[in-house]
Amino acid sequence: MAVLKKELTLFHALAFVAGGIIGSGIFLTPNAVFTDVGSPAMLFVVFILTGFWSLGAQLCYAELGTLIPVSGGEYAFFKHTFRSSLPAFMFAWASAIVIRPISLGILSLTFSRYLLAALLGDCAPPDWTLKVVATAIIGFVCALNCLDVKWLARLQSFLFAIKLIAMAFIIVMGFVALGQRRQTYISEGFNGTTTDITNIGLAFYAAQWAYAGWNDANYFVAELEDPMILVKAAFIALPLVMICYNLVNVAYMAILPRHVFETSEAVAMDAGIVMIGTASRVIFPLIVALSCLGTANAVVLSSSRLVHEAGKRGDLPSILGTVHNKLCTPCVAIIAQCSVSVFFVALIDVHLLVVLIAFTADLVFGTSMVVLLLLRRWEPNSKRGIKVPLVLPILVLLPCVGFTVVPFIRYPLKTSLTSLVLLLAVPLYFVFVSRRFGETLHPYLRRASNWSVTTLQRYVDVSLAVADNDPSLGPSTADMEPLRCIPESPSLSGVEM
Repeated sequence: MAVLKKELTLFHALAFVAGGIIGSGIFLTPNAVFTDVGSPAMLFVVFILTGFWSLGAQLCYAELGTLIPVSGGEYAFFKHTFRSSLPAFMFAWASAIVIRPISLGILSLTFSRYLLAALLGDCAPPDWTLKVVATAIIGFVCALNCLDVKWLARLQSFLFAIKLIAMAFIIVMGFVALGQRRQTYISEGFNGTTTDITNIGLAFYAAQWAYAGWNDANYFVAELEDPMILVKAAFIALPLVMICYNLVNVAYMAILPRHVFETSEAVAMDAGIVMIGTASRVIFPLIVALSCLGTANAVVLSSSRLVHEAGKRGDLPSILGTVHNKLCTPCVAIIAQCSVSVFFVALIDVHLLVVLIAFTADLVFGTSMVVLLLLRRWEPNSKRGIKVPLVLPILVLLPCVGFTVVPFIRYPLKTSLTSLVLLLAVPLYFVFVSRRFGETLHPYLRRASNWSVTTLQRYVDVSLAVADNDPSLGPSTADMEPLRCIPESPSLSGVEM
């Protein structure tokens, strides 16, 4: 019987979390935030507040992850907390069908666009070329995730180092430009700040996209050497990213004229052209492409663990809960997630859905804060690696409520359609998962599920994963076979904040 290995260290966790956060966002979106808010000082306020919000949320997730040291992130939180499996199923549905595949599609298309920009220069490639390259990079990331987690972690560490070097180079250029006093509008403070609440809300959305990925470690917590790595990673990753982001924004405004900064489609490349010339037309597109590759790695690792955990628990087809016996990776879940992403890349312009992904994510983050508050009341004496002040989840929850309202004001039709896709999980749950309403179907579904797993085992060396030692998550599909117990999680030394 296969089991996922506990072989990821603190450095690996930092590479996946900080490396997952530093994607294309900081190289592309600061000017969008600046345009929305209208002033340099407000740009820094948005990035600093979003950073502290992300840090607070990550600490709350660290408490939940050490209390429930099971892979799957929010899926495990909801499954553990609520009497009904419906909230966990709705999250698994939204993540497996919408959030994660579209995120991977966006990253792969961005990788494709900037890689071809570095290779072809000003020659615009046809749309089908972008999609072919995007599909190829999804296939590469899929294969890498299937083959070996250790090699994946090494690649992620390498890409993380490249991102830090790139940001350090931009920051040095910025200090040089400050010494030369190239631009002075950075000293204008709050002059010109918008009073439109909707624009400020959209600015926070763009900053949120730049910080996206802070919760990735919770999706593979069962593969960490010690769940306490979640706590250590939270105190290192987000402060490091916050410092780098704000210094990079200083550099952009020190180098570029205001009208160029506001209208640039590739702000890092334009800053490089000003300081080092046309060589940046190759260097910075490659850096953005490699940044997207690192974030795509983190997305596939985290999303496949969610799908794998939901397959083990019967909320998704049990074939998704299998593990390759030799490679010890959830190959079927990885291939399934990447296949859905290829579908989106081929048929849909996924860039239109960035705000809607953020809307869905804020809904999930807010629900997770409610879970933390409920577990403080229901399980006050359970062992936690960290215990955050009760005010922290409340402070994280309040912006989530606001962020779920803004898209309905600016994009009412698209947001309503996204909500309908999420609500589609309710009838699917009652027909295919709930034993109260779907008992006539369940024998046939179980038979089909068993047949799919048995057939796969004939041709591929996989088996159903070992059940986690958390009875609150419900029975695992592996219970149909003899189980080997997973060693108990290392004892958690409590940290009270």
